[in-house]
Amino acid sequence: MKKIKTKEVTPIFRYGIAKIKAISFFVNESTFIPDPTKLVKVEMSPLVGTNVSANLIDFRLKTYFYYPENPEVILSEIVVQNIFSIENLNQFFKNNEIILPSELLISFVSLSISHSRALLCQNLSGTVFQDFVVPITNPIDATKRFFPSIINKETGELNTFSSLQNMGVKM
Repeated sequence: MKKIKTKEVTPIFRYGIAKIKAISFFVNESTFIPDPTKLVKVEMSPLVGTNVSANLIDFRLKTYFYYPENPEVILSEIVVQNIFSIENLNQFFKNNEIILPSELLISFVSLSISHSRALLCQNLSGTVFQDFVVPITNPIDATKRFFPSIINKETGELNTFSSLQNMGVKM
């Protein structure tokens, strides 16, 4: 008898962006060092909430800049709220947690980073930091950092589904 390869099937569903909003913004122009060769670090950390009955996922991304030699002094920071609507979100709710297709998590992270980049650029316009731009980043790498459960520990490959729990990132 011939063996048939099987593949875990991702359910078909619709999703969209329900809201994009800058929740908070901060800039400290007094810390600016007018040296174009001066290295500036960018950090990001997510905070995720869900409302299963409303079919919503609230993905907030905190993005901030600092000089590496003085990481406790934040140059600029923004928290951007991205609310995603997912048709029949309850189909992904199992054992008191949300288990989503990994491709969808990657999409959420990619969109959230882009929205944060745009809103931070808009808010920094007219300040001494107006030329600071969040660099382009690989959304798969960012998703792996934000959601460690996306990686199969045995193979190192992406899992088909991943949990929103145990993000391993502090906000």
